[in-house]
Amino acid sequence: MKNLNKIPSPKIICLQILILFSLALMAGLGGNFLRSAPLALVQDWSVDAQLTTEDGHTMALGLDQAIAVFNKKSALFIDARDISKFNQGHIKGALNLPWHDVQEQFMAVAPQIDPSDLVITYCDGNTCTLSHDLAFFLKEMGFNVKVMTGGWDAWLNAEMPVESINGDNENV
Repeated sequence: MKNLNKIPSPKIICLQILILFSLALMAGLGGNFLRSAPLALVQDWSVDAQLTTEDGHTMALGLDQAIAVFNKKSALFIDARDISKFNQGHIKGALNLPWHDVQEQFMAVAPQIDPSDLVITYCDGNTCTLSHDLAFFLKEMGFNVKVMTGGWDAWLNAEMPVESINGDNENV
């Protein structure tokens, strides 16, 4: 009678793990290959890559560029955050078009946007993508749109003019 309590050697265990890993990898890659729209195996996750349009143009706008157009008053800033965050503080003169309510709010905000003007969307910071989604939506609606990278956090850190819904204007 065989000893059922015998533990396999470390070599055997490593070989089994390697075989299981290889089979799982082949199954995953094979499944991805068979998909009608395979997932990219390598992806550029930079903000610029996320904000590149189909025609290869970037919608990313750095803080320095955003400050320059703000100072020239040559762009309209639109806050993609929810109304409560907008009310607490936003870029001076900005409109609020919350991405999560864009379908309901767009018709109220659209008349305030001149199609020939540059529109700059923003949200909380580098990890917030609400402004990205809003920018692509506005681009589809025919507007000239850029996304301020760094968002509200970068604007505050640069001590640029802000205001709150109660009318407090300040340079933080």
